[in-house]
Amino acid sequence: MRFRGSTIRDVVRESNTASIFTNIGIAHPTTGIFCPGVLSTTEVCEEFRGRIPVNCRIQRVDATVTVAPVMAGVGQTTGILVDVNECTHPTTCASIWGPSERLVIPSGGYSGAVSQVTGGFIELGNWIGFDIDQVGNTTPGSHLTVTVVCE
Repeated sequence: MRFRGSTIRDVVRESNTASIFTNIGIAHPTTGIFCPGVLSTTEVCEEFRGRIPVNCRIQRVDATVTVAPVMAGVGQTTGILVDVNECTHPTTCASIWGPSERLVIPSGGYSGAVSQVTGGFIELGNWIGFDIDQVGNTTPGSHLTVTVVCE
């Protein structure tokens, strides 16, 4: 709402404040990573560590690519596997998932998501990191974006 005498700064502040609210309350904090180019399991972007500014119960992890991974071979359906790690120090990280849980972008697919994260909690002040555990063996996939949404 704009009142007579409002400045542009007041309107921008009002817009910015309004943008953090949704129809269910305050918007959820997010963090993410982008790995440009053709993917591999030795990506430099895996060195990324994002500090979490709030206690984060992971609500969802989403991933997209612009070039789909392709797997060759009988029964090969998993294209890209992404692991999410909680780090108590930038070099001390552990997966938030059990051994059989990972975010998957299937062979020939452009996206994947996990909405049930067992034990997915990252404490205030810790870091989050990502590992690419597998890429397509025929076409690795390209331009990966991973987003973690907290509640």
